[in-house]
Amino acid sequence: MYRQAQAPASPGGEFEEEVYEEEEDEEEEEYGDASWIVANVEKEGNEFLGEIPEAYIEDNFNLHGLSAEVSNYSMALRMILDSDLPENVLEDQRMYQRLERSAEELYGLIHARWILTEEGMQEMKEKYTACQFGLCPRQVCKRHPVLPVGEVDAHREQCVKVFCPRCKEVYDVWITEAPASYPTSKYDLPLVDERRTGRILVL
Repeated sequence: MYRQAQAPASPGGEFEEEVYEEEEDEEEEEYGDASWIVANVEKEGNEFLGEIPEAYIEDNFNLHGLSAEVSNYSMALRMILDSDLPENVLEDQRMYQRLERSAEELYGLIHARWILTEEGMQEMKEKYTACQFGLCPRQVCKRHPVLPVGEVDAHREQCVKVFCPRCKEVYDVWITEAPASYPTSKYDLPLVDERRTGRILVL
């Protein structure tokens, strides 16, 4: 059984336990003017996600093979890019909710590819060095930052976990529901570990 990684430190220096409740109405009001991508990334439980540039999503080469992985692929892609949706979808709440789940799943699959790009890697490095993914729970690791990884490539199979580069162990995350939006290749992610070597490491 996996141990759980520690949450990132709060501004006051102590750890805060995240409590998530269903507040869909409040989220809709808060993110009403934001793009779909921004609103999705800022949802509770999506703290590990980054904002993928629309240009990356609009390039069909980057989406190769994903149409077979997600239901309502074309419509889900339109939702992600804030394109107009048919009136019947907007008027049918259940249909809209199903489409939104497809869009969230598709975004997660695209995200797992994007973070392996140079731009995605840079964002990962910044989050990692800022300890935004949490800290290793082992005392011997002395609060070393952890890195999100997926254990399987199938989006619906398992949620993301975190990997400690120091002890080489995988842990449960501190988020209640983290999407499996990270690749399985944890040993191929180059990161800067200034605390130990000051140079790029290949984990």
